[in-house]
Amino acid sequence: MYVVYNGRMNYKDLPLTDRNDDTPFAKDENGKPYVPGWYTLNFKAALYINKYVSLNLGIENITDQLYRPYASGISAPGRNFIAALNVNSDFFK
Repeated sequence: MYVVYNGRMNYKDLPLTDRNDDTPFAKDENGKPYVPGWYTLNFKAALYINKYVSLNLGIENITDQLYRPYASGISAPGRNFIAALNVNSDFFK
């Protein structure tokens, strides 16, 4: 289980170049750009079937938060499910 987060950045905390470019930013109560804080709760686990094969499962952004990494201009995806089967090459020998 792990958390990914980004703290809030108020207008006065933004770099000067970002204060004038408000396109990717939210607006505060005074209409000034800022970056809202966000977090995601995530869980990943591995099940080792034998010494050659493992199954990895995970869920990212469990609470389905809408967030945007700082200055990316792209909203991140919602909840994600991950499944992977890993097979060691020695399995085929």
